[in-house]
Amino acid sequence: MIIKSFTAESAAAALKQVRSQMGGDAVVLKTRKVVDDLGRPGIEVTACIDRPSVAQTSRILSDRSNRLADALESARSTDAPAGTTPESAKETHGVPAADAKLAELEARLAQLIETANKSTVTQINAMLDSLAGSSRPTDADGQLTRLHMMLADADVLDTFVTAFLSSLAMTDDGGEPIVQRARRSLTALLAEMMEPSVTLTPGDTVVVCGPAGAGKTALVGKLAAHLVGTEKKKVRLVSLDDVKIGAHDEILSYAAILGVELTDPTGTNEKLSRYADCVTLIDTPGLPVDGSKFAEFAGRVSGVNATHRICVFSSLMRSSDIVDIAERLRTIQPTHIALSMLDVTTRRGAIVAACEASGARLAWVAESPAGVGTIHAPDPARIAATLISEEATNE
Repeated sequence: MIIKSFTAESAAAALKQVRSQMGGDAVVLKTRKVVDDLGRPGIEVTACIDRPSVAQTSRILSDRSNRLADALESARSTDAPAGTTPESAKETHGVPAADAKLAELEARLAQLIETANKSTVTQINAMLDSLAGSSRPTDADGQLTRLHMMLADADVLDTFVTAFLSSLAMTDDGGEPIVQRARRSLTALLAEMMEPSVTLTPGDTVVVCGPAGAGKTALVGKLAAHLVGTEKKKVRLVSLDDVKIGAHDEILSYAAILGVELTDPTGTNEKLSRYADCVTLIDTPGLPVDGSKFAEFAGRVSGVNATHRICVFSSLMRSSDIVDIAERLRTIQPTHIALSMLDVTTRRGAIVAACEASGARLAWVAESPAGVGTIHAPDPARIAATLISEEATNE
């Protein structure tokens, strides 16, 4: 585990540093207001990451070494009493007190650095942060607690919830009720995770990926229906699913209903990409669990040279499972996310998990993965209202 503090002019800026250096799995432990040497106010956010990667560990430890060096330099310059130098300070057993304290500090730091080299820097952080004390936001009326319970019940990632509520608690409310502020702030954060105006043009190749049962084939059909029926564009369907029984018949039924071409996937990638007069939509099999099979799957998807790579997730999936799958899907560099089965549950934690773990934006949402219904652009305000119910927080 690595614990580290970040300081910036605002909570949002500090949280941005947390995500940049520690990633989306970081957990915010505390926030407090601080003032720098020039008297300028700021916000300090302390966060931790349980299982850092090698790159994260190297980056964080490098920065930590700089902080330790600064601490040692500060000790050398400030340990002596005012108006004296370390040499003239009171001696203990023939050794100046300041030098003795400095030597003790250096020994402790050397021991802690040795522990840090084993990827454990919790003790270093505890020592450094204890010098400054701590200040936690208060929750006198219990509103933050109720918001936390509500977001947790919606299966929103705990890292996101902690950072969101910490930022909310440190923001000046200006007299605005906390529930209204929370919904407004959450709407803005969700909007940053979405791209609701994706335009597909002739010549584009779209490959649709995701776990089995997420609704990939249904999304292909609904997207094709939208392009043909609403945007009046020519569409071509392709199925690479050679795993699921009846997969070819399912995509064939969409092609027959819509009156579009269904292309045989056998052949070269050039054959799949040569149609410049239509939008090509490519369905794929469910993600394999086996490592070697997944590598083969990723290579096959990457070989298509798609302009758009859509990852589909079901709203019924646990956020923790979505994170695991989305991190694996980073191999194919997804460009967009789609969420299905929004009519089955009001829990929207899957949206945050999919976007944060994959690094892609949510472009489409849909209801149950049957052939009926349509896809539509996500509405961040509506999703925020679903996650944070004003009535529930006022109970």
